[in-house]
Amino acid sequence: MIAVQQTIQRRGKNLIVQDTKTASSRRLIPISGRVIESLKAFRQRQEDERTFYAQDYCLDYSDLVFTTLKGTPISGRNLVRTFKGLLEKAGLTKDVRFHDLRHTSASLLLAAGVHPKVISERFGHSGIRVTMDIYSHLVPGLQDEATDKLDDILFSVD
Repeated sequence: MIAVQQTIQRRGKNLIVQDTKTASSRRLIPISGRVIESLKAFRQRQEDERTFYAQDYCLDYSDLVFTTLKGTPISGRNLVRTFKGLLEKAGLTKDVRFHDLRHTSASLLLAAGVHPKVISERFGHSGIRVTMDIYSHLVPGLQDEATDKLDDILFSVD
């Protein structure tokens, strides 16, 4: 499980770690064994960086999963800059926003038939209506699928 408990906000030149702004934002998200293995490998790389940077490594944020090479929180600007560089390196359009990854994930889950309540909980929405208002139009076949399923229920002959 991943525990979402904090956010990082920029205040002037400082990055401030604080509690999430709503109760629904604080959540546990189940993760797969593959993700766990990737996170363990990533943690080992962080330990190596901590050893390499020694006294220059910041231990104040050791409970964060993702930090800079020197152990400090990653600023939003640096995250976006790195993301845009990766898009360019992969030969993809730079018009993709980092937040679009979230939309893609939710859309793929909806298209795969994951219940919207589960998606709502994973994404920390205040309710299922928020999820459906944002994402349901991204899966145009949902209405057709519902029509076909209802037809099968009402008119199937056993």
